[in-house]
Amino acid sequence: MSNITVRLPASIAHLTGDNKVVECAAHSVVECIQDLDVRYTGLKDILCDLDGNVSDLFFVFLNGENIAYLQGMKTTLQAGDELTIIPAAAGG
Repeated sequence: MSNITVRLPASIAHLTGDNKVVECAAHSVVECIQDLDVRYTGLKDILCDLDGNVSDLFFVFLNGENIAYLQGMKTTLQAGDELTIIPAAAGG
């Protein structure tokens, strides 16, 4: 498994003891989120919709590239990769 750095927004850092940067060991984005959810209960419920995809409330970037334009939750990870999770902004 690959060691990945995950950067979280302040709005959900309360789930990780206010840590905005955490590590996970995973082969894919979905495995990473599952791994984090085991350690930080409730994280997956906030980040994912009922189908297990990234919620419309967040964007997930792998090394600066939106995973929606890669293979989504199935996007593979390599050692040293960085996932950045940011809240979607809405305005009107």
